Formats: sequence, C-alpha cells, structure tokens
Amino acid sequence: MEFRLKFVAFCIDLIFVYYPYPIPFFMVISDLRFYFYCFYLSFLSFIINQSYMACLMTKTLVPIAMLLFTISCNDQGKGSGTAEDTMDSEKSATSAPYEYTARPFYYSKFEPGDPKQANIVIELWKMFDANSLESGLHYYADTVELWTNDGWKFRGPKDSLMDIMIKLRGVYTAVRTDVAAVIPIRSIERDENWVSIYGTEYLTIKNRVDSADVQENWRFNKEGKVDMMHAYKRKK
Repeated sequence: MEFRLKFVAFCIDLIFVYYPYPIPFFMVISDLRFYFYCFYLSFLSFIINQSYMACLMTKTLVPIAMLLFTISCNDQGKGSGTAEDTMDSEKSATSAPYEYTARPFYYSKFEPGDPKQANIVIELWKMFDANSLESGLHYYADTVELWTNDGWKFRGPKDSLMDIMIKLRGVYTAVRTDVAAVIPIRSIERDENWVSIYGTEYLTIKNRVDSADVQENWRFNKEGKVDMMHAYKRKK
C-alpha cells in the first residue's frame, strides 16, 4: 500500500513538474523521508518553472516592447514637422514649375500689345507678296535697323532700306506667304512694343519654288512706326 502511494505521489509530481506551485504531499504520505522527497521535488519544480517563465517573458516581451517603441518614434517623427518645413512645402506647392537660373538681360515681363500693329505687319507681308513695297513706306520710322537670317545687317534711312527691299523682291517672279500666327506684345520693363509673326513663304524663281518657315520680330517706336526688324528662316 505504501509503495502504491509513493508511486502515485511520484507520478503526480511528474505531471505537475511544469506547474509553478508546490503540492503538499505530506497530507497523503506518512513516511518522513518521503515527505522530504516530495517537498524537494515540488520545490525544485517551482524553481524550474519560475526560471522558465522569467526566460520566456524576457524573450517575448523585450522584442515586443522594442517594436512598440520604434513605432511610436516613427509616428512622432512624422507629426513633428517644424514651421519652416511647412512653409517650404507650401512654397514648393505654389511655386512655378521651373525658375530661371539667370534673369533675362533684356526682357522678362510682357503684356498683350496693340492689335493694330499686328495688322500693320501682316499688311507689310502682303505688300511684299504683291510687289508693292512703296505703299508701306509710311509705316517705317526715319531710321530703321534690319537683321536678316543670313547675318546681313542694315541701319540707315528708310528710303535706303526701301531701295534694297525693292531690288530683293525683283529677283522673284512670284512670292506667296501664309501667316500661321501673329502676336503683339509689350515689354513692361522697357516700354517697347513688338510684333512676332510666324508663317511659311513660297518663293518662285524661273518656275522653281522654294519654301521656308519664317519668323520675324518687328519693333515699333513711341510714334507707332517700325524702327527694327529681326528675321529668322528655316528652309524646308
């Protein structure tokens, strides 16, 4: 009978070896040595379980705590922007898509110009087509400056310029120009009026037709007269 009780007590102790509290086997067993044996096993079980639980908590809770700390730091970093950062972000959102690295040395600010001056330039183009340049002499200032696409430059009286233009027109048997766009603009800084015109010209010489894209910039003085013209051309 005593052997059976010892065997049962030993099995119960093995079953509860991972249970963190000792079992009072002295209430069941009458042998003093067995009391001591049961108390020893129970106390050893308690110590092992406490060490195991402490190790488990250390290995589990420490990484979890580190993870929560990292998340909280990231949230604070996202929401702790300074006033300067906010101003920079607002400035970038409202700024132009690009900015000049250097200020234009001649023009930077424009506004719409006089539409009548745009009509004058178109009329001068049509006069060149019709070989009636003399009819537009009154549109020019007394002194005119001309820059052509081939690098030739003229500055002098309008009568001298007209003679040169009439000789140039006489080379062609026929001229036709198609206007693509004309833009009158005014430079605010310099108070100058310009007209930019774009189109295609067809020049006929002895039954041979040459075509080219043309872009010209005409400047008008304070009296509304043409005093400068820059010409650019690209052959087709």
